[in-house]
Amino acid sequence: MIYKKILQIFLLFFSSFVCAQSYYLDKSGVIRETKSKKEVSFWGVNYTLPFAHAYRMCKRLGVDPKEAIEQDVYHFARLGFNAYRIHIWDVEISDRKGNLIENEHLDLLDYLICKLKERNIKIVYTPMAYWGNGYPEKDEKLPGFSSFWNKAEMSQSEEAIKAQENYLSQFVSHVNAYTGLKIQDDPDVVGFEINNEPVNPLDPSHTTAYVKRMVAAIRNKGCKKLVFYNVSHNFSNTQAFYDAGIDGGTFQWYPTGLVAGHSRKGNFLPTVDAYPIPFNNINGFSNKAKVVYEFDPADITDSYLYPAIARTFRKTGFQWVTQFAYDPTFMAWANTEYQTHYLNLVYTPQKAISMKIASEVMKEIPRNTDFGSYPTDTIFGHFKVSYDNKLSLLNSGEKFFYSNHTSAFPVNEELLREVAGFGNSSIITYPGTGAYFLDKLSDGVWRLEVMPDQVWIKDPFCKTSIKEKVASVLWNQWPMQIKLSDLGHDFGFWGLNEGNARTGISNNGTIQVSPGVYLLTRKGIKNNKWNANSKLGCIRLGEFAAPDANQKEFMVVHHPQEVVTSQKDYTVSVKVIGPEIPDSVFLLGYYEDFTFSIPMKTAGSYDFQTTIPAEKMKEGLLNYAIVVYKNQHSDTFPSCKEGDLRDWDFTGASMWSVRVEDTHKYITLYSGQFYDEAESFVIQGDKCKKEILWGEYPGILYTSVSAAFETSGGDLLLRHYVKPKLAGRKDKLELSKHLYVKLNEMVGIDSLSVGFITKDGFTYKKKIAAKKGIVVIPFVDLQLERTALLPQAYPAFLPAYFYPPKIEKAFDVNEVEFWEISTGIIRSPGCYKFEVESAWLQ
Repeated sequence: MIYKKILQIFLLFFSSFVCAQSYYLDKSGVIRETKSKKEVSFWGVNYTLPFAHAYRMCKRLGVDPKEAIEQDVYHFARLGFNAYRIHIWDVEISDRKGNLIENEHLDLLDYLICKLKERNIKIVYTPMAYWGNGYPEKDEKLPGFSSFWNKAEMSQSEEAIKAQENYLSQFVSHVNAYTGLKIQDDPDVVGFEINNEPVNPLDPSHTTAYVKRMVAAIRNKGCKKLVFYNVSHNFSNTQAFYDAGIDGGTFQWYPTGLVAGHSRKGNFLPTVDAYPIPFNNINGFSNKAKVVYEFDPADITDSYLYPAIARTFRKTGFQWVTQFAYDPTFMAWANTEYQTHYLNLVYTPQKAISMKIASEVMKEIPRNTDFGSYPTDTIFGHFKVSYDNKLSLLNSGEKFFYSNHTSAFPVNEELLREVAGFGNSSIITYPGTGAYFLDKLSDGVWRLEVMPDQVWIKDPFCKTSIKEKVASVLWNQWPMQIKLSDLGHDFGFWGLNEGNARTGISNNGTIQVSPGVYLLTRKGIKNNKWNANSKLGCIRLGEFAAPDANQKEFMVVHHPQEVVTSQKDYTVSVKVIGPEIPDSVFLLGYYEDFTFSIPMKTAGSYDFQTTIPAEKMKEGLLNYAIVVYKNQHSDTFPSCKEGDLRDWDFTGASMWSVRVEDTHKYITLYSGQFYDEAESFVIQGDKCKKEILWGEYPGILYTSVSAAFETSGGDLLLRHYVKPKLAGRKDKLELSKHLYVKLNEMVGIDSLSVGFITKDGFTYKKKIAAKKGIVVIPFVDLQLERTALLPQAYPAFLPAYFYPPKIEKAFDVNEVEFWEISTGIIRSPGCYKFEVESAWLQ
């Protein structure tokens, strides 16, 4: 403790020579560097390990929080982040009167900031969160002032306001135990967002007075940092915020909603096409900074959205953008911190590479640049995003980054200095399922970093538990072929990270790699300069951070087709993961009257595949299991039991099932059995209700969708993701010409709009009379119209619809992803309801 105090005094002495005000706001509302006067841009993440659930999991799992911080901050640097934001759980570091409490939470925050500074990552603090520390668990009883007042009271209770003033004053003058700097004097602190998502009264004068008091509390001990306030909440009272002496407004963006409870499907590029701010013409707006404190395409597993979001933020003029939230690696296998968010270099490698590409968008694309509207803006600058290929791509002279397999070639290999990717490209062929990085150090010398393999074993956005993992990490050796003229076909390689003693010569550019860091040198190059302790930017060449393998037993991950056509070959693909590569894998299939066994062949890394021949595909319900063999030992899935399904004493009963239908049978899109899959939505309405109702005859079920509208202009919708129902019936799909819908009772509705949303995110519908019975809609009658952006985004002021460009693109049933029925524009206030029994193609 004495040593710590001496260190603080020592650091405080030298901190007096540091320029604390590294950034300023110019007259146009642009954040600039104080010394160079250059405009700045920031891209990064929120990360919460010093507090709340993540902190408790450190203790529960026996993890050293400082080691965990070091590993994650290294990954931040590897992904090119230069920004960090946190809403601090004030309830954990304060008392009722707002006095700052020196404890482990504050110490870990100090340590985290110290490590971020080492990686040249800048900080925006949100000192007050205004809530308990429990989520997703129960709140603990804590002494902080947020335990005594709710959000609404925080800006109205005089006692609460005084506690906040005291707390903010002490917080900004707090001395970091590891840097010796007061927070307000730290040159890497850009500024402060006063509080997290506040609730303010509608009285403008009261709101302005409250915000002014908070600004004064931050400034009263000489703090000159930028001060921001949340303006995307309570936006009907926004002028009051801009009248309060703030330097900028903070915004959020959750374009795909929150907490779906499952992975969302579909093309969300139209959803992230624009971020219009409806109050951008109010007094004071134009000369204030624009900051995004939180954003995330929540519940999305694909890796094509982050650069598109960054592009739209730049178009709108944002300079600071931080995603919410990066999962601490030590617990990311469970995704328990925030179920609806999932981002981590190890456990979501493709999304992480997409984030790295988005970081480059933020640096490269000038503020306020407009690339037009979707779909023309999917290629912009050196960037490309593709929903079809689930791909983010950066292809500039020096950098070649890709989040999925790509056939693109670097625009100029001679200039290439940095590669980051997942899967295969023209530069690297690699069957592993982790991210990798390849950096040029000098002519003929490169650094290769390979992350462990990752496989999702369940939907990461379903309900999670610290007792159950959603993702597995595996350490295996795979061949990697590197095709760079600067390295040649027979380059040497040496392990650099601790414990990595592998060395050798490549064979036609191919080496066997395990997770770790390697130095690659062209034949004839003598390396007298680079070693494990050499620096590459803000990282050491020998640095490597990755968790141990966590898959101790075999597991089969499989998502069967919902329905397939009889007398047609059916290809079954599975992932087999475990502590080793299996000796063999078999598919065992059976109907009631016969059983068959087919060997599965490896299809790359953990993928195995086989085709059930057409003669075995009989109409009915096909059931099958997968048996994995290793060293004369067998396990059967999905029962997850030891033994072979055919053993006399095997007790597992679980099977995968596929409905096999006659080629001439209609394609079912919707019925009561799919009730849980469909989602109902209301736009500009209230009390949306979806329920299942019994029909007048046994076995008949109706889906009822209703809502109340206080004004006109709203919409009531039922949407169902039907792509899996079509994937196995391509033969019948090609022959289908009509959409059939069977309707039941209506309330307040004269007409309905029925049709499809395609993979482009475009909506094709026909308006029909709302009447009981079967309605037949020829495909040729479907017309391109606006697409409802669902689920509705946060903040609430964002558009509810995407209006497609004027293009002549006819409806193509092969591109269908969603079936949708809606009321269209509600013409007058009232209660509305429609009931659907079924929908099918014929």
